[in-house]
Amino acid sequence: MTSAPWDNVSTKTYILYSIGGAIALILLTFPLAGVAPLDEPKVYASDGVYYNLGVPVGISFIAFINLLIFIISSILFWGSRGLLKNLIIDSSALAFIFLNYLNYYVIWLVWHPQITILPLSSS
Repeated sequence: MTSAPWDNVSTKTYILYSIGGAIALILLTFPLAGVAPLDEPKVYASDGVYYNLGVPVGISFIAFINLLIFIISSILFWGSRGLLKNLIIDSSALAFIFLNYLNYYVIWLVWHPQITILPLSSS
């Protein structure tokens, strides 16, 4: 019995395939950001400023879709020896991680949150 050419893939090649798959998943799911459930695209905050939360909610929605792809593919394909099945699992995880960090950055750009450090009590 001979092995298939994709059975002997080096680690470097597998990582490159995973990154390429993550980019492909992001590009495939990015158009779904427009159908994200959003009640009010602009939010009036207590400081008198309107914040447009459409973009962060859209990115969060496609990150959630990639998380669902990861969970479902992990349940279905866990322990599989197939390259494509393992690439689906790893690529969806990488896509979710990247989109999650991108969402944090976009929220910081839109909302400009500030952290206030409370003093410790001395008594």
